[in-house]
Amino acid sequence: MLDGPNGISNNGKSQANSSSEMETRMESGIDGYIIVNSVSHARYLPKPSTHSFNYPTISIFVDVCSLYTPPPPSSVKDKSTNISNGNANGEHPTARRSIGLGGLVFGTGSSSKRRLMNLRPSAYLFDDGDQTTTLVERFQAFMNPAARRGDNTGAGKMVRDGDTLTDPVAELRDVWLLTSPSYCGIEGINPLSVWFAYDRKKALRVVLLEVHNTFGERHVYVLRAGQDEDEDKPSKADHRWTIPRQFHVSPFNNRAGYYTCTLWNTTHPHLSPDSPRPVVRIDLLTPSRKLKLTATTRAVSSDHLSSPSILRTVLRYPFTLFLTMLRITYQAGILHYSKRLDVYPRPEPRPAKADVEEMKWSRNPVQVEGDVGIDRKLESGPVGWQPIGWIDQRAKERVYTFLSQRATELGVVILLRPANSHEQPLDFRPALKERSIHANAQTLTIRYLTPLFFTHLLVLPSATHALLLSSRTEKIFWTSNDDLFLQVFEPSPRTKKSFSQRLRIWYLPDVARRIPAPPVHSTDSQRGMNMGMLLIIVAFYTLERVERMLYSLFKARFVRGEEPWNGWERERTEVEINDKDLGSVRRGDNGL
Repeated sequence: MLDGPNGISNNGKSQANSSSEMETRMESGIDGYIIVNSVSHARYLPKPSTHSFNYPTISIFVDVCSLYTPPPPSSVKDKSTNISNGNANGEHPTARRSIGLGGLVFGTGSSSKRRLMNLRPSAYLFDDGDQTTTLVERFQAFMNPAARRGDNTGAGKMVRDGDTLTDPVAELRDVWLLTSPSYCGIEGINPLSVWFAYDRKKALRVVLLEVHNTFGERHVYVLRAGQDEDEDKPSKADHRWTIPRQFHVSPFNNRAGYYTCTLWNTTHPHLSPDSPRPVVRIDLLTPSRKLKLTATTRAVSSDHLSSPSILRTVLRYPFTLFLTMLRITYQAGILHYSKRLDVYPRPEPRPAKADVEEMKWSRNPVQVEGDVGIDRKLESGPVGWQPIGWIDQRAKERVYTFLSQRATELGVVILLRPANSHEQPLDFRPALKERSIHANAQTLTIRYLTPLFFTHLLVLPSATHALLLSSRTEKIFWTSNDDLFLQVFEPSPRTKKSFSQRLRIWYLPDVARRIPAPPVHSTDSQRGMNMGMLLIIVAFYTLERVERMLYSLFKARFVRGEEPWNGWERERTEVEINDKDLGSVRRGDNGL
């Protein structure tokens, strides 16, 4: 019997080895469990805002290889038993398995509208929109270091482990996923999914913490059993790591500090005499290692995955899977309005390919000091970003056209490097006939965190405004050469103000009008008014004002000085910053 936190025990009647359950397993072919959890949260800092709550959730704990039917043995050339060659038998999955009534109870696939519970592969790991890959293939792609860096040509490369070279996937045999399924075609937020990867001896080797936030963004923390683990851990705990915090989850915390991840009951399900009841506890520590809050997911019941067990669970908890987002919103309301915690604006995910300095380039930087617990071969990092909006997309297309022309006109090479690994980097070079003239062309590299960069280039009156607001203050892009950036976006020599430029200046707050603006914008058409450009400008500033009105209507408060619409105030003056070590409590209301 294993004890979890707060005396949690995992005793009870063994179900995994019962004959009826084994018959069910053979019938469906899916090796997994349906688990009812008790989720508890407790906040300890700042002390005037202490708070706690708990609620039930439903999870699926499944061997991802068992979700697929292997092809006939004659079609399999490589029979080595590892996850890199397919499922546990070395076979590549071809067809999806399902449970109950022709797959209406549980299964996996891109469409879940006609299924009670479903796992959609594209909802996990890389947010690449690929609806054809399986969960097994997505895990393989993530664990391949070349694929993690967006280099598909490096598939299958070995990585260095001390003085030896090892394949990070070949050593693994079974991969189990603990996650919340979709319910009646509706997918919830799924805040935390945990991947457990075991070797041939069924020993735990790798744990992936896949975190999703309410903005549709994803981040994965890579943890290796026996590497960088904490020496001190709670009683009966199997593993414990401390890792730097790098992802925005709660609006009431910045990204500074550390997570401590503690796991209980991680024995391979086939080796446990009882049905698995994993326990996952995440502690949030301040940069000075004070305990700020803790969240624990504890399995209280576990049944083998079958039609009867799924239907029993749904009848007992008919609305649980629908309520996750509502519960998060309700508790956030308590913290904001009752406990007086202010909100941090959503920061952009850190770049997928970033050095330490680039990870610090944010108004809300990630924790990089100490570098505790990060897997240096498979770096933890972002895997999902918000989809681009139509305003940013239209602005992006216009900037692309402009940069293509300017590269030839000036004879410069312009490199655009997005933080999003799923977004294509672009190089703008002089036309072939111009390259001999500009043999020693200068190179301008622009790295940006968000497509909002393109919109700012169009709605602000000049490149100088963009550098001051978007780069130096809001930190959504940075350049290799600011002078060359200004040269690339230098406007044409005209004296009469264009209508679109008048509109840009009119929308500026008074504090920004002290900065000289040219009569025309560098992207303005020489042939008169451009309705597409006007639409981008008006739509951007209208939505910004609507956002501000909504926050005012609901009396929502940002951390003082961090309001999204006050960028020019931040550029002009140095704002008072609250104690980053504790979080966003309003001074003067509760005090510290």
